[in-house]
Formats: sequence, C-alpha cells, structure tokens
Amino acid sequence: QIAHLARHDRLTGLANRFLLDERLAEALPAARADGIRVALVFIDLDRFKDINDSLGHRLGDHLLLAVAGRLAGGLHEGETLVRQGDEFIALLPGIAGREAAAERAKNLLDLLETPFLVDGNHLHVGASLGLSLFPDDAADAEQLLRNADTAMYAAKRDGGGTVRWHTPEMKERVLHRASMEARLRRAIEQEQFLLHYQPQFETATGRLFGAEALLRWRDGDEWIPPDRFIPVAEETGLIVPIGDWVLDHAVACAGRWRTTLPYPLRMAVNLSPRQFWSGDLLARVLAAIDRHGVDAGQIELEITESMLLQAEGEHGAVLRALRERGMRLALDDFG
Repeated sequence: QIAHLARHDRLTGLANRFLLDERLAEALPAARADGIRVALVFIDLDRFKDINDSLGHRLGDHLLLAVAGRLAGGLHEGETLVRQGDEFIALLPGIAGREAAAERAKNLLDLLETPFLVDGNHLHVGASLGLSLFPDDAADAEQLLRNADTAMYAAKRDGGGTVRWHTPEMKERVLHRASMEARLRRAIEQEQFLLHYQPQFETATGRLFGAEALLRWRDGDEWIPPDRFIPVAEETGLIVPIGDWVLDHAVACAGRWRTTLPYPLRMAVNLSPRQFWSGDLLARVLAAIDRHGVDAGQIELEITESMLLQAEGEHGAVLRALRERGMRLALDDFG
C-alpha cells in the first residue's frame, strides 16, 4: 500500500511523476533496442484556473477527476497517464513514428471537446498539448520531458485547443521568454514604465473629451514594444502588478487634469484578463479613485469581448458594481 501511494496521485489514482520516471527508465532503453519510438504528451487544461477560481476548489477537484477518467479511457494497453497539478502527461511507448504519435495526441485532445457535467455545471475546458518523440527529438528522459513541456506552452501561446510538436526553435523562444521575464521583474522594481496618453475626440464637434492610457517601457536607451512584453507579462502573471501600476498612475493623472483643465477629461484604462479574474478588482479600482479624488464618471475601463462573455456569477457582479458607481465600460478587441 505504501509503495502504491508513493507512485500514484491521491485524488485521481493516476500515476505520479515518480512512477512516470520509472516507466521512462524502462521504456527508453527498450525503444532504443527495438528500433521503435516513445512519445510523450503534455496536456494542460486551457480554462481550468478560471473555473477553479470562480467556482471553487471542490468543483475543480471533481472536474479533474472527470478529465482523468475520460483521458484514461482513451489510453491503449501499455500506455501511462500521469497527473501533475492541473496538467496531465501521457507516456505512449511503442509508437511507430511521428504520424502515429500525432494521431494519438489528436485523439486525446478530441476526448476533451465534449463539455463536462460537474455538480450541475456544463464546463468547457479544452486543452493545449505538447508532443515530443524519443529518440527523434530527445536523447534522454529529462530532455524528452522538457521538450514536451516547451511544446505545450507553444500550444497555449497559439490560443490553446491544439497540439504542437517540439521544434529546435522553441528552445530559443523559451530562453527569450525567461530573459524577458527577468527584465520585466527588474522593470517593476526600478519603475521603468511610463504612460502615454492617446487623445480621444468627438467626431461631430472635434471636441477633446478624453484619453486612453497606453503602457510604454523604456529600459535605458531601449524602448521595448508592447507586443514583445505584454504576452510574457500575461503568461507569468506579472501583468497584475503592472496593471495595478497603470491603473493608479492613470487615475492620478485624471485627478491632475480635473484641477488644471477647464473641464474634466475621461480616462480610459485597459484591463487584462488576469486583472479581471484576480478577485479583488473592484476594491483596487475604488481605492485608486478615492486615493486621487477622482469622480468615478471620469474613468472608463476597457475589457475584451472574451472577458465579457465569461463574466458570469461574481465576475458579472463586479462589472455591474463598477457601472453602478458611475464608471464606464468599453468593449475592446470584439468580433
């Protein structure tokens, strides 16, 4: 019983990383001797964190059990399914080649297309899958694991709901992402960010009525474009402290305009999905308004269409509470 507990996940009963390492230690030498291949598939649930945060950990555990059961039901004899947090890993030994491995990975992805009925909730999760093949892509177990993990993150960056093979170019992107994350952390500490304000005019009259706060980053003499650092900030969660900085400085600027201009200007601030789902958005927005003495009607929060469509329950209540306090909501990136 102790040996079983040491090698299996307590919640799902699936193999854990300890047992996966043992199975890899058996499968790779056998594949090398027999001239066959071993595929490793990393499976990350695309919307699990949102579901877990909004509906609770108990329901999240029930969803993981349902996902584990469906994936395990799609395995062939001799294959192993591993649970690692909210990720799953499928070890597929005895694979004939890349085409067969890709077909097996696509079969696993298709298993998650149908919504899950969990505690009365119909939940769509979907997944991002990363695929690596031994010995084609990796010379040992550690490299095989690392490559499949890297490919999975590439699938997530491509929007999820897809399978991506590991490629040599992915290593460069991973190194770039790690470097950019380190620079972002330093930028937060050293306050290297600043805001530019894009004016907004009424087309009928030409009257200036507001501005949108746009985040800019200057590291020494280098200006880093937003399309280079915003995706990394979103992936790492650094967008939350950066977004708080933007909100506070934009509201402070609106307060200064209120006292120096003949009429108040509206300030538009973009909200990232990470900020929206963080749980205390309403309190942070209201605190910024109170801190800088700004009328709530001066603030316009821009949210994406996808955020609006997912804004149910307490998140929908947050949007309604912001509107009830006089703030405007604008829809961005729609269609």
